[in-house]
Amino acid sequence: MDSSLQFLFISFTISFLLTLAVAQEEPLDYSCMETGVNFTINSTYETNLNRLISSFSANTANDYGFYNLSSGEGSNRVNSTALCRGDVGSGDCLGCINNATTELRSLCPDQREAIIWYNNCMFRYTNHLWRCGRRPFALHVE
Repeated sequence: MDSSLQFLFISFTISFLLTLAVAQEEPLDYSCMETGVNFTINSTYETNLNRLISSFSANTANDYGFYNLSSGEGSNRVNSTALCRGDVGSGDCLGCINNATTELRSLCPDQREAIIWYNNCMFRYTNHLWRCGRRPFALHVE
């Protein structure tokens, strides 16, 4: 192989790998809340959760980095909150939130309440409006 082609190939490969490493940031922490009631696969709750998550990817980035979305009614209502750091641009904010929603669904596949933190954003979903009580808040730490 010609040396200029080798150099180009190696440069492209390194650039691609660095882009992947930056784009797939690991979460700082997450918690799958054990509420005693999980949802079942293909349930109305899961449909509402998936609808809510897909609305983030279809959402237009705003200038203030805060999202509060809900989907469904009654016991199948899913409430979510997403927040980005103030110094994060709107495009990066929405990218972080979309990554967080995908990651949290894989980490907490059937929990009705879960939260995840990244350096640039936080995402939480729950079947409650706000949790006010004395129940301890358990974090997953590796």
